[in-house]
Amino acid sequence: MDKPFKCPHCGGSKFSVHSHDPQTVVCVNCGHRFGPASLQAKQAADKLTACFAWACTSTDPTEQCYFDACARWWSMLTSQNQDVVRTIIDVMASPHKDAAEGMAAGLPEAPKRPLP
Repeated sequence: MDKPFKCPHCGGSKFSVHSHDPQTVVCVNCGHRFGPASLQAKQAADKLTACFAWACTSTDPTEQCYFDACARWWSMLTSQNQDVVRTIIDVMASPHKDAAEGMAAGLPEAPKRPLP
């Protein structure tokens, strides 16, 4: 499984949304800014997590930043890929849940999990 995203400048793993640019996150430890491209993951496990996280909310700023990124990812998916996400969710609730990660691999890059 992939490791959570860490700031390459200080190693921190807590982020907040930039006050003037909601597509940019800021490392809470050192203030380094990250745009959407640096927080995208090609790994199927991250895509699978995003399939479930796009509709979530949290009071923790780091988690909410991730959930907001997943919601933006969901909104940019084609209707066909949104159907794939719905199918993946159904598959996870079935005896064939081992196939879900393979299905998620075909989705576009998703937000990288900053969560442990």
